Amino acid sequence: MDLRFCPECKQSVLDDDVEECPFCGASMSGNTSVQKKPAPPQKKRGLTPRSEAKAPPKAAPGNSAASKPAPAKVTSGASQPGFLKTFGGAATPQNDSEIFNFDHSRLHNAFQLRPKPQKGCTYRVICPMCETAGFAPHKVAGKEVRCRNKECMVPVFIAPKVGGDQRKSTQDDSRSNPVLIVSIATVVIVAVLGGGIYFFSQPSSTSDNLSRPLPGMTNNTDNSDQNTGDGSAQTGTTDPTKVDPFQAQKDILAETQLKQARNVDNPALNRSLADCRRMAAEIHALLNEPEKLQNELAKLKEHHSEYPYYPIPALTEQGWNLLQTEDQAEQLKSNMDQLQELMKTLPGRGRFRLECAIRVASLAYAADNQALAKDIARKFDQRDDESLLSAAVIASERLDTWDIDELVFHNLSQPWTSPVYSAITIDLISRSKSDLALQWVLDIQDEKVRSDCAVDWIRTRLETQDTNHTVSEEQLEKLISTVKNNTHPVRVYSALYLGMYYSDKELALDFLKRAEEIAGQYSVPQTLSVNSMKEIMEQSTNSLPTVNSRLLEMQAFAELARAESVANQKAEAWNYLKQSLQIGRSISPNPLLTRRLREAMQNSARAMQSLAQELNQASRSDLSVKFAQYEQNLRILEERAEIRFTAQWTLLVRALHWGLESEIWQLIGSNAAGGGSDAEPYASTPLLQLIEVRFRELKQRDKADNVYAMLNSLNPLTDPIAVLLEGMAGHLTYDDIQAAANIMNDSSVSVSQKELITIYFINRLVRAEKLSQAIELTKRIKDPIVQEEVWTVMSGQAIASAQVKAYWAQLSRQDLTPTKWMSVCRGIIPELVDYLAFLEEEEDSTT
Repeated sequence: MDLRFCPECKQSVLDDDVEECPFCGASMSGNTSVQKKPAPPQKKRGLTPRSEAKAPPKAAPGNSAASKPAPAKVTSGASQPGFLKTFGGAATPQNDSEIFNFDHSRLHNAFQLRPKPQKGCTYRVICPMCETAGFAPHKVAGKEVRCRNKECMVPVFIAPKVGGDQRKSTQDDSRSNPVLIVSIATVVIVAVLGGGIYFFSQPSSTSDNLSRPLPGMTNNTDNSDQNTGDGSAQTGTTDPTKVDPFQAQKDILAETQLKQARNVDNPALNRSLADCRRMAAEIHALLNEPEKLQNELAKLKEHHSEYPYYPIPALTEQGWNLLQTEDQAEQLKSNMDQLQELMKTLPGRGRFRLECAIRVASLAYAADNQALAKDIARKFDQRDDESLLSAAVIASERLDTWDIDELVFHNLSQPWTSPVYSAITIDLISRSKSDLALQWVLDIQDEKVRSDCAVDWIRTRLETQDTNHTVSEEQLEKLISTVKNNTHPVRVYSALYLGMYYSDKELALDFLKRAEEIAGQYSVPQTLSVNSMKEIMEQSTNSLPTVNSRLLEMQAFAELARAESVANQKAEAWNYLKQSLQIGRSISPNPLLTRRLREAMQNSARAMQSLAQELNQASRSDLSVKFAQYEQNLRILEERAEIRFTAQWTLLVRALHWGLESEIWQLIGSNAAGGGSDAEPYASTPLLQLIEVRFRELKQRDKADNVYAMLNSLNPLTDPIAVLLEGMAGHLTYDDIQAAANIMNDSSVSVSQKELITIYFINRLVRAEKLSQAIELTKRIKDPIVQEEVWTVMSGQAIASAQVKAYWAQLSRQDLTPTKWMSVCRGIIPELVDYLAFLEEEEDSTT
């Protein structure tokens, strides 16, 4: 009979009546999967102009006690570069006692499962409640562990004792396929019956042949003392039943390397042979393969002289290899001289030049050429989204996560002031140069940048593998005293708490208490009260506190709020977050006021007349002077207002993932209902859309519907970045990949902003194990260079997050051009080689 074939994975299916493919879950009819998905609302957020929505807001939280709903239990625990140093949040353990009333000490005593394998922590454990995988030391087998899924209903369970190896290296658990089981069973039965018939049909043997081992198997028995050939002693034995636990990963590595070999020099449909060879050179440098590296560098020099700077990343990695090898001083000097010459050929714009600057500055500082490193950092200290993206790509790779969303939008209360300086700090620590990195931090001149890098130093040192996970008292004193702002120690101690939380909770708690004590000594400033044209004209802008100092204080209280949320102190977390917002209000007047006055300035004659009425000023000459002063002050206050408001609403977006989503929704609803002069313009941001998405993630449908109703009662967004962010968030909530891709491709934002937002969503899809959606969204990116860079980041993250086989199963069926395949190889091969080496080292240490 004719077998049916799945239209998606092309596997043959025996059952004629099955609706879904038993192998990949796709619909056998060729339509979208029959799996039930939440039906999207008739009007998706961000798609229909808000003013056209007919549904009125549902009971948005207000100020009055009558209209304010009872608090619902929560089920889960400027000089800033660019607008997009923004949204995201740090995941926090939920308060499980709100769900089940059991001994709360079990939560603290149980080992917290890690999201990825680490040294000494490679035992793979799957939560029996939510099936989330995590990693723990082998010694916890048979003991209580805590699920890493913050929404898990039963987070504490006993890790199974090690029978079969459940580490990350073994094959992923999968649900049994009944059709496949029946097929295999049938084949086995037929084989057994056939073998039995053959056996009984043979004449009986009186010889001892049946007791002899089969040819070729003599040396495979554990009891054999002699080789059959020459009679020499048996030097090794092989167990024929032993299976290499890493064979699947090794096979994928071999297939990926074959893809690299086939595509690196393939001119057919190749967007850029130069880029293919550049990425191949980087791969060989990362794997420390000098001969292959020189071969690719020779091709670049011979055939692609228009890109003389392309060898810089590979040569930088080669420099690190030389630095770690004895008796290579001459070669290292030659390498550095070559890099200095190539740096002079960099173009005047573009992300590649920034990535090269970060790499070379870090190597130069470690190679005892601090003057060159500082000069490069100063020259390329670009503080915008392009710099942020460049720094985040390098830092996430060095941290072995490739998760830019986690790094930039989760781990930071506000993004880096100087991405270049922060990335160099992280790069040095990730290469076991912590002492040099600390000196690098202390030498930074800008105080806020120094504060950011001090926090980067603490978190990276405590969370990076192969470090001793400690900060000495001497180092701590230097990190605190390097910044004079009174709230900087709050940032330091909060970072220490977050960094030590999983390894030493008792010591971490001591750091949290120190942060609370210092925060308690700080007087939160009052709101800058400016409400009229006259008050703006009379405001002494020189006496205002600097924006950077106030932003640093905002960050300190926000990071303390995050630490409190991790400690399951929800009330304290919300209190510190509100204080952070209040500090922001001392920077400037309400942005609604400055925006309204700026709009009025479009008719300068009428604006001057309004000022004259407020001043009772009749003299034309005096009025002109005062109007000029008013205009100057308005421009200064307007800039400060936009900086502080961006910091405020992006901080609230982060805090959505700190277990504070209900409090934030109440704050926004009360703000909208109040409508007074103190109301903040949150409706002009994507914040509401992201609140709705968060509630839907937490299965809090009623709250999500209330937010949706408010969204549809508002005017549509106009800022291009806000429109892009809101639209993609809404579409991806309902897996509408094509619609999300259309909004992304049609957006008028800059290339760096578009790529940063796209990677933000790709990282989240991969982390949620929605690999097919991530791949489909990547394939629909129209900009070829952006798409290739996303392929690299996504591939690296999939390997780093232990989704090797699942990702390759999806990816190997794709029809990609050579440059795209090379981008995939750039993410997979170095990551997978390191991963296998780490797993085999861990395997050896446990046997």
